Amino acid sequence: DSRVGSWGWQDRFQNGEDIISVNPGISGSASTKAWIPRDDIQSFSFGIMAETGTLSALFVKVGGQTIANWSYDLAKSDYIIFNETQLEDLQFAATNTASSVGFLGASFIEVEFEVIGSGGMKMGGLSAPYPISMDIDADEQSSFVLGINNARSTLTDTAGQHLIPIEFISDTIGSLSVTLTGVNASSDVTISESYMADSVAVLTPSQSWHSMHTSFTVSSSSAALARLDVVGMDTHATWLLPTGGGTPIGQGDSHLIELHPDSWLTVTESGDDVDVVIKFRIEPGWDDETYLTASTRMVLSNGVISIPATHSWGAVGGESIAYENDLELKSVTFTTPMGELPSDEYYLPAGQQLDISVDVGFEGIDSGESFVAGEAIVELFHGNTLVANTTSLDGDTWNFTDVVPFTNGILDWKIEVTPLNGSGTTSEAVFERVFFADSVSPSVYWSNVAPYDHRTPSSTQTIQLQITDQPILPSNVEAMVWREWANDYDFSGMPNPGEFVPFSLLMPNDMTALVGQYTLLIDDAGGSTGDKVAVYLTGSDAAGHPLEDNGTDEEGKHLFMYQLNADGPPSIASNSFSWDGGKKNWLHPQMEYAFEVSMSEPNGGSDLSTVTVELASKQGSDKLPISWDFYTGNCTTTSTHLIVNDCEMMGTNGPADPYETELTLRIEFHLAWTLPDLGDTRREPSLTVADRAGQIATKSFPELRWRFSAEMAVPVETVALYLNQGSIVSDGARMAPSSTFEVGGEVLFIETSTKPTFDCNVELIFNGQSTIVNSVNGLWSTGLQAPATSGKIALTWGVNCITGQGVDATDQSSVLWIRIDGTGPEPVEILNPRPGSELKAEVYEVRVALDEEGGLDVDSLQLVWWVEDAETGDYLRNGVESMSLEGDEIDGLQLEVYAQVDLSDITTSMLEREMILFIKIDGRDLADNDVLGMGATPAGSLVGQWDLEWLKPEFSLDASSVSYTRLLVEVDQSTSVKVLVNNVGTLDGNIDAIVSVTRIDGSTEVIQRPNVEIPAGGVGLISLDWAPTTRGIQWIEVELDNGETAKGPTIDVRPARDQSFTEKLFGDVNPIIGSAVLLIVISIIVTALLWAKKATTRRGSRSQHDWDEYSSEIEDDEYEDEDDGYGQLDSSEKDYSAGSIAPAASLSAAASALGVTDSAQSGGSDTEESEWVKGADGYWWYHDKATDEWWYKNEDGEIVQFS
Repeated sequence: DSRVGSWGWQDRFQNGEDIISVNPGISGSASTKAWIPRDDIQSFSFGIMAETGTLSALFVKVGGQTIANWSYDLAKSDYIIFNETQLEDLQFAATNTASSVGFLGASFIEVEFEVIGSGGMKMGGLSAPYPISMDIDADEQSSFVLGINNARSTLTDTAGQHLIPIEFISDTIGSLSVTLTGVNASSDVTISESYMADSVAVLTPSQSWHSMHTSFTVSSSSAALARLDVVGMDTHATWLLPTGGGTPIGQGDSHLIELHPDSWLTVTESGDDVDVVIKFRIEPGWDDETYLTASTRMVLSNGVISIPATHSWGAVGGESIAYENDLELKSVTFTTPMGELPSDEYYLPAGQQLDISVDVGFEGIDSGESFVAGEAIVELFHGNTLVANTTSLDGDTWNFTDVVPFTNGILDWKIEVTPLNGSGTTSEAVFERVFFADSVSPSVYWSNVAPYDHRTPSSTQTIQLQITDQPILPSNVEAMVWREWANDYDFSGMPNPGEFVPFSLLMPNDMTALVGQYTLLIDDAGGSTGDKVAVYLTGSDAAGHPLEDNGTDEEGKHLFMYQLNADGPPSIASNSFSWDGGKKNWLHPQMEYAFEVSMSEPNGGSDLSTVTVELASKQGSDKLPISWDFYTGNCTTTSTHLIVNDCEMMGTNGPADPYETELTLRIEFHLAWTLPDLGDTRREPSLTVADRAGQIATKSFPELRWRFSAEMAVPVETVALYLNQGSIVSDGARMAPSSTFEVGGEVLFIETSTKPTFDCNVELIFNGQSTIVNSVNGLWSTGLQAPATSGKIALTWGVNCITGQGVDATDQSSVLWIRIDGTGPEPVEILNPRPGSELKAEVYEVRVALDEEGGLDVDSLQLVWWVEDAETGDYLRNGVESMSLEGDEIDGLQLEVYAQVDLSDITTSMLEREMILFIKIDGRDLADNDVLGMGATPAGSLVGQWDLEWLKPEFSLDASSVSYTRLLVEVDQSTSVKVLVNNVGTLDGNIDAIVSVTRIDGSTEVIQRPNVEIPAGGVGLISLDWAPTTRGIQWIEVELDNGETAKGPTIDVRPARDQSFTEKLFGDVNPIIGSAVLLIVISIIVTALLWAKKATTRRGSRSQHDWDEYSSEIEDDEYEDEDDGYGQLDSSEKDYSAGSIAPAASLSAAASALGVTDSAQSGGSDTEESEWVKGADGYWWYHDKATDEWWYKNEDGEIVQFS
């Protein structure tokens, strides 16, 4: 610490100096501090001097306690030495100060000096000596022991001992007493051998690794660490390397020593022998050294450290270099495709590739070593512009390919190496060289001979050539000349490679001029008329740029050629203009046209200066000129209304050669839309030819005048529809929704009906949408899709490719109507035969009403019919009939279509089976929608059906089909049951029936299962006797096999009773019949008859008027006349016996109460009583006087007791 002075003598203030400033300033007070030893202060003194002011007082304090103070009267300086008392007070205060700082074996406390005064002051001369000692216990790892062992490794022993001088150095005068109290030594490890692999004389921070081999003999313990120490004058780096693997530990300046990343330590053990190889290299941050050592020690497991094996570089006295880290450029070479550039080369061709090789090394070392990748950077500059750089080398060389900048002037090249990790450089670290970048190649600028020319023969034919270049003109230029009469070795008439010979040129006087004139002299007097001379030049400038635009020896690539011949004028024939395809009265825009013009030139086409064709030569504004140029072979025009597509000057046998005299120029062109239409005004073509000598020939062609028209149209007659489905009609088409179709047509120029050869767009408008279609060669077509909704949509079109003067002449009224029909024809009514009618085996006209919006395809309508067995579903007859339309209207409501159905071949035997006639209508409308079924059912559904006449028995029962001969029946009393079964069918037949009795309690009992045969239209009778076995209400029910049922009248069967005489006498015989018999035998049984009559009167109506008798008569009347009411009996027609009893008074009363009209009363008092009477309620009533019961017939003809 700088605040502590010499060891044992404190002479420094808090600023670390022996003098310190103290400035009381305005306040008059200032203080400063110093460190003094806490223990054993031998004396204490210091001095103070006022430089600008005066001193008034001085205080010395420790821990805020004043130890001593002094007062002054404007003193300027003082030196104070503590007396014994003051020193003791200081020692006491210092010893009792709790806070102290230890340094070099002593403890220090802080003392404060407070100064009272004015101005600036300084304190100095601080002296506080104190006794001090230090015990040094240096272990085996200490630098003290390591240094001694290092010194021992280079000493020879004397009587088994090493004498090692140890220097102790002090910056101040003093004395030092040193006592060596003890030394520990071990012989557990010794060095047997040590060397550096691939040793170098001077170390550098290069890519190379240094391998230090050391062999140890370990007699006790085992190897634990290998220690590497690299020591320079001011730098010491240490690495501890575990022999068993593990991470190395660096100490000191170890960051300046790089261990090998993979094999920093290799240990080989064999018995007591341990071989160690440490691989390392020095970082560039280690500065140059004149002496440097590297040592290896073995550290054993018991802590013993071996004497080092040391290798050194350089010399202790500094006579040589041990380590060099300064980089420099060893060499720089430039190589072009021509080879390595000499050091004095100045011109470089701009844009040329340049290979640069830079050798980088260390100062004074030629071993080929250089920096490690990333430790330095090599840069190439063009002027101040960085062009390229690298941080890695190929060995010690950077090879780089550059391109000479495209500039014309001086180019400063600089290459520099710059360290990135601590290395230094020398003055050779920067290389600079100046070049002149020549970006201009020499070229032939002008010649007084045209590329193809003619000359009069001369022995001194002078040809002048101008060449341009910068900064100096080329000097190694010569001419290569071919003369047909001397050098045409293959007699081809044209120059070929190998036939040219060199000629010298006369150089220009000023080679630094931009353009220099070179002169060539040729003797061509030996040639004949028509012979040719060809020339090209060779050479290059100082930078190596070859001469350009100089020609070559390839055929047709010479610089110039001339023919030996005299000059003559061109001429034009009267028929020299012709159109391809004949005369053109009309021309149209964008159409490709071609014509040919012919001419004669005695010096060949190469002598022609201009050939100009004017298609409108008489027009003042734009003559539509086309000019041909011999050198380019191209045609140009100044007109904005004309475009030249191609042109070619033709000779007799193909493309014209430069000296062909009969020439034809073929031009292909087209006119722009912008060319004005002059109406009836015609344009007239002309031809003008001029040669290089200014001789002109011209010719007009009034017979080839033409007019221009840009009117185009899509005529409606060319527009056609192509449908995927639907139908084409006169005004358009009918189709289904969302169906696709194609429309196509032609685009024509109106005046000539010519189809355009160029692509022309046609615009279609359909369903509110525009569609652009491209026509090719005037033909166009495209697909469209109908909308998903029905309706009538217009399809219109027009030309969409015209601009400028173009006119769309399409008829604006042209339209095709597309009817979108999404619904098929719908049958809405069958007009004939009448629905529900029964058909016979005859011919019928089937007539159906259809609703159709878009139009029927009448030819497609067919009536499909078939006759089907109703039971089996078998087809018995079928057919398909073409249908006709009533009237001419194919769309609308209630369209009547009809066809004939012939059923006449159906036989009578077939009619005995149940058959049904079915029909449906196949066909479509014009939109290809199929005909629907009836009620808009899907297509193919039925339209109608009829039952055919069915010859079959048909059995039925009426409500009154069941009758009894007796309605008042007792148990076991028999009554006759009659069942009438009707056959209302058309065929004789029989049927089974079930006759059963049904009782009020719900029980039934089958009486009989008869079978009855009935003719067609007839009535069959089922007759049986029924004797009820139980009492109560019951009736007879009849059920046929076809399900027909009928019930008889409901009767109340009474219990059995004793029979009267009459009943016994007549039994079931009708009393009337019995009476008749009695009348015949009246003479025999008169007395018995009178008695019977009396008995009947006494016993009621049962004995005199038997109900069954009248009931039977009523039933018989019913069958005889169906119009009479069931059981209705006209009392006036009844023939009562003379002894009938008049109605009783009780009957009248009962009838009055029930609202029954008593026929006896109404008929007169002398009229006999009738058993059944019709009441006011419309019912028939019967009064049983014996039991005083009333009975009536209900709506079903059943007899019911009134209660």
